[in-house]
Amino acid sequence: VSLTTKGTDLSVRKVVVTNEKILGKSLDALEIKSKFDVAVSRLIRTGMEFIPHSGTVLHFGDQLNIVGRKESIDAVANVVGDSAVAMQKVHMMPVFVGLVLGMFLGCLAIPVPGLPAALKLGLAGGPLVVAILLSRYGHVITMGKMHWFMPASGNSALREIGIVLFLAIVGFNSGANGFVDTLIGGDGLKWMGYGVFVTFIPIFICGILAYKFSKINYLSVCGAMAGSMTDPPALAFANGMYKNSEASSLGYATVYPFTMFLRILTPQLMIVIAYALMSK
Repeated sequence: VSLTTKGTDLSVRKVVVTNEKILGKSLDALEIKSKFDVAVSRLIRTGMEFIPHSGTVLHFGDQLNIVGRKESIDAVANVVGDSAVAMQKVHMMPVFVGLVLGMFLGCLAIPVPGLPAALKLGLAGGPLVVAILLSRYGHVITMGKMHWFMPASGNSALREIGIVLFLAIVGFNSGANGFVDTLIGGDGLKWMGYGVFVTFIPIFICGILAYKFSKINYLSVCGAMAGSMTDPPALAFANGMYKNSEASSLGYATVYPFTMFLRILTPQLMIVIAYALMSK
């Protein structure tokens, strides 16, 4: 059924959660519907839109799509904050706290029964795990005193700087290790051909299946494919195809953590298991 507010005294408006006092509270605890006689029809979080329920917990930066009378919506906006200025602030302290905790976790040895050596998440996996945990439970740990939220402008800037530094380091290491000599004089071209063959075919097949049969959005497929390769340059290319890059970024973030865990832990397990078998 097509619904509209035309010809009624109802209106629709998006308000942003920026009030520190309500962070971590559910919609049921705030009693928005009973107190203000409005309906929260959608909740948008980091570009993902879903239908909230009474137990949905609010995070900093959540956008609430509210339907009701104008004065009631204004009252709800005062409760949740709805501050555009607060949304533009980049809080750097949480970034550094997350990096320090992530490096500590990455360097921490994880003993596994039956294996001769301990496993480590490394400087890539440690910050990744900590970031996931803090983004979900950070407001509870710090009792709402620290915001684990990055505005779009700050997120984009850090992402671009990270991609540039990543490509620069790869270029320096490749040039110092004789990349050109290996490519021209050795088996470099042959190995590059093998790499293209091994990389392209699985990704291409998965992309076709996801787009044609699973009916996944093309931008989401591109982001998921970039995440499955843990390839930031591929994500940058996918983001540049359309002005709204949230779909690609969300697809990338969905599969990237699991793929990174496999990349970090699988080689270590293979080496440890091979060493254990050879020692017998």
